[in-house]
Amino acid sequence: MLMSLRSLLAASLLMSMSIELHADSLYVFVPSEVRANVIEDTIKSKCSGIDVTAFGRAKDFATIMKTEPPSAILTLLPIIDYNGVFKTVMKGAKDGVTDESYVFVTIDKPIDLTQVAGKKIGVVDLLGRKPMSEFVTQLLQTDIKLKRVSKVEDLLPLLSFGSADILFVSESVYEGMKQKSQLNLVATRLDVRVGLVSAALKEDAKSGSVSQCIQKFDQDINKMLGVDAWQAL
Repeated sequence: MLMSLRSLLAASLLMSMSIELHADSLYVFVPSEVRANVIEDTIKSKCSGIDVTAFGRAKDFATIMKTEPPSAILTLLPIIDYNGVFKTVMKGAKDGVTDESYVFVTIDKPIDLTQVAGKKIGVVDLLGRKPMSEFVTQLLQTDIKLKRVSKVEDLLPLLSFGSADILFVSESVYEGMKQKSQLNLVATRLDVRVGLVSAALKEDAKSGSVSQCIQKFDQDINKMLGVDAWQAL
């Protein structure tokens, strides 16, 4: 009887370990003023059975992506495209569209778009030094000098202390800055749009649990991620 009970407990433990080993893993990297641990805990509350890890810095995200790639990632579309081995299965949308306008931000007066070449441009790092420079150069179609920061809240000090001449940010980030800063911030509209947060699976992943999880996201989670709805592909 005792041996039978021990065998049952051992089998149960092995089964539990097997389920854990085969659980889907989701990495989340969405630059935001919301702390990564808050995003992680909130998503975990909707995604039982999925191992969720959120990152606050591009460097940390990129490092673990190389050493321990997950089943799925939830991040901005350019990051998904850069990683290459993930297939986008859901796109976040805001006001019915899946991308967002970007602007230049300066203090007191708008930037002359003919004078951008050679200016120091502040950005939140998404991809690392070289790929981020290549990405922004491609978007702006001009030579640039980037000043990268790890977090959204580090952008304004670049302007106020003169470390950058311009900030290159999404329109929503600009609106957030205006609400919180006493500086006279001015946006210069650009003909540039960048994809919002999206979900992507590794090419060999077949589980739909991540998609099912995202479909459970409520208004608070979506707001943290900068979207208001999701579109399945």
